[in-house]
Amino acid sequence: MIGTNTPARFEVARGADGHWRWRFVDENDTLIAKSCRGYTSKQETVRDLRNLQANASSAPVVLPEDSVS
Repeated sequence: MIGTNTPARFEVARGADGHWRWRFVDENDTLIAKSCRGYTSKQETVRDLRNLQANASSAPVVLPEDSVS
């Protein structure tokens, strides 16, 4: 944990299993999103995270057909 009221951020860390993962937390350290897999290298983790950053803002929101808008 970095601290309360730090701007929202992506964090990259190595887990107890030796795999690297990323997570996105808000300014209150609330988990918003996390990687669904473990990576074997920090570089691979950062590469996929940068890809997410580059593409997320233009990604559409897809709702189930039976949902109410």
